[in-house]
Amino acid sequence: MKKRVQGVARWLATPWGATLVVALAWGGHSAANLSRQPMYGPDMYVILDTLQDDHSAAAVWSWFTGHWVQGPRYYRPVTSIVHWANFMLCGANPWGWRLTNVLIIAATFPALTWLCDRALAIPWAGPVAALALTRLGPASAMPHWPAWRTDALCGLFLLPATGAAVEYLKRGAPRSLWLTLGMLLLALMSKEVAFIWPLFALVLVLTLARNRRGAVLLGAAFALTGTLWLLRVHLLGHPLTGLPTTHVHYSLAREVRGLLRTILDPVYVDMTTTYPLLLPNAGWWASAQFWVAFSADITFILVNVLVGVASVRLLGVIWAWRVLTYIPAMPFARLWEFYYYIPSLGTALLYGVAAVVLARRVAQWVASTRTPRPDRADRGPSPDRPAR
Repeated sequence: MKKRVQGVARWLATPWGATLVVALAWGGHSAANLSRQPMYGPDMYVILDTLQDDHSAAAVWSWFTGHWVQGPRYYRPVTSIVHWANFMLCGANPWGWRLTNVLIIAATFPALTWLCDRALAIPWAGPVAALALTRLGPASAMPHWPAWRTDALCGLFLLPATGAAVEYLKRGAPRSLWLTLGMLLLALMSKEVAFIWPLFALVLVLTLARNRRGAVLLGAAFALTGTLWLLRVHLLGHPLTGLPTTHVHYSLAREVRGLLRTILDPVYVDMTTTYPLLLPNAGWWASAQFWVAFSADITFILVNVLVGVASVRLLGVIWAWRVLTYIPAMPFARLWEFYYYIPSLGTALLYGVAAVVLARRVAQWVASTRTPRPDRADRGPSPDRPAR
């Protein structure tokens, strides 16, 4: 029994054990604080009404041959099935629907660790990234709005797709390529933001493997994405370029500000809002709000410096994820938190990798200070003078 306990303790001290602890702690805390109030918003009313009217097997099949459960504009069969399963298990119970979102985001934590382990060879960045996701991104707000699970599901599938893609570029294992395409297909059938992933794959190829493997990965990714897009156009009757967004009309300047806030947060918000409000006041330097903002900004800058010093290519790849995955949501100008959830996965990775880089450098410095320097008498004869 003692050996088993010691074995469990040793496993919990591994990156995967730490990831499980983070997932259970965050999931338990989030589940305990979920609201039991009715689900608000027109999206959930439409979803529940549709499922109450028809939740048969024929309805499930119709989501693969036509529009999704929420309406005629989108093709999202995977998300529709998750909604259907939620309805079959919980009915219209709001707590059960919100709990499902908690479970989806908690499942994202091991996906982050798997990506860091298989693609980056720094598995400890995974649990740190999971912690960062709960603190820095919109993950804490996602459980309260069940309709937002579209982005949570899409992000959950894009992470292993990316990890498998990097593994294929490095080792060339066919199973990694098939895993990439399988996860990408699930992401594409969860939400349209996944259609941007082949462009991110192009960044991976240009930075990691400009060879035959890269050409195969890009060809397969673009072929799969293009085929699903044509199927979507055929089934929904949309024009080839898709339906325009009609319920939002933001200026290009506001859309660009939303992009800058997404990729430069918290620096952008503090430089444009926090500091201009505080600096005109006397004693601004003693304000707790100023020092909290200043500390967050310095941390963000140092995180980028640490990752950039360790690997400029890795920093570029993470930034490419953060920028490209937000572009499909630019017309909405951060109208709701879920629009920048998938980019925040890249931000979490940035903090996770930086934490590991910092820990390694500190460990090297500590080891160097503890290593005794040999005395002059112990160094042996000088290379310029022979020993007597």
